[in-house]
Amino acid sequence: QLCVDYARRAPIAQNHTTTHMLNYALRAALEQDCDQRGSLCDAEKLRFDFAYPKPLTAEQLAAVQAQVNSQIGADLEVHTSTVALEQAMAINGLRAVFGEQYPDPVRVVSVGGPGVGQMVAAPDQGEWRGYSVEFCGGTHIARSSEPQRFVLLSEEGLGGGNRRIVGLTGERAAAANATSAELMARIDKAGSLEGKAIEPETAEIARLLETAVVPAADRKAMTASIGALKKRAIEAGKGNLKAAAEAAKAEAVRLAEAAQGARYLALLLETEADAKVVEAAATAAGAALVGVPLLVLGAGKTACALATAPDGSPVDAKEWVNAALGACGGKGGGKPNRAQGAARDPTNVAQALEAAKAFAEAKLG
Repeated sequence: QLCVDYARRAPIAQNHTTTHMLNYALRAALEQDCDQRGSLCDAEKLRFDFAYPKPLTAEQLAAVQAQVNSQIGADLEVHTSTVALEQAMAINGLRAVFGEQYPDPVRVVSVGGPGVGQMVAAPDQGEWRGYSVEFCGGTHIARSSEPQRFVLLSEEGLGGGNRRIVGLTGERAAAANATSAELMARIDKAGSLEGKAIEPETAEIARLLETAVVPAADRKAMTASIGALKKRAIEAGKGNLKAAAEAAKAEAVRLAEAAQGARYLALLLETEADAKVVEAAATAAGAALVGVPLLVLGAGKTACALATAPDGSPVDAKEWVNAALGACGGKGGGKPNRAQGAARDPTNVAQALEAAKAFAEAKLG
């Protein structure tokens, strides 16, 4: 005994009728005919291929999605009727698949309008272009509201001037909209962050967006927003670096002035520092304490060191940096009067300072 699986058939019918509404929406949004090249409808999604020479803009994607949802919201009656092929072909605005051979008579499906009979009776009416009217022998719903909502999930090129849209309806579309709303809210919240907090949150949102099921127009908008946040993070990083450099320079000068008369100076910056900040601090300290070996250590994501030594000093700057950074598993390079280096793990940077002091004491006797 054969039977119809109506639970499976219902979402397929909803997706099928939605492809008709999508076909109409594309013509309305792009303001030109875009010949259908094929479609696929199953219980999970709909897919629609059409002829168009370039990607749709974010505005066009949003307009197509809105137009389909407008038809869904209008609760239009879906009319079907089998009529003579010649009469059906005369209906103003009728859509047919390019190159397809249709039977005679042919089944006509209209989403909205007064019905196929009236369209055939007065085929030249301009009003008919305001509805989706197609040849189709597939399963359809009774009213356009049954899909509840539509999400245009993706739009991509297939080559040869053809493009493909994938869409969702019903609960899957609602879930995509909910995910999009959550990510947009998170992006809005990230916009209020300042300084170093921007970068990790932006990176996490971008990671989530990569695999999120969201409307294509929303994805484009969120990608642009994430780009703006990344730019802010870069600017904030520059500002943080400048502020850190100024603080480190002031700290280094204070310690150098306090060390007047000392045989050497090895210091660990309290300010979070990278290699550029350490260099700025070493330059400032060297100007304040002239003619003695100097080593500056800084810690941030890594440990950094820079050493200078006057000509003829028993302290070799390269050896000094390596002695200090060895405590952190790092090393350096350079010349006897100037060297620098780094270590990936800054955990033992305090021990590096002690190693630097011990090295200088041994060399200077």
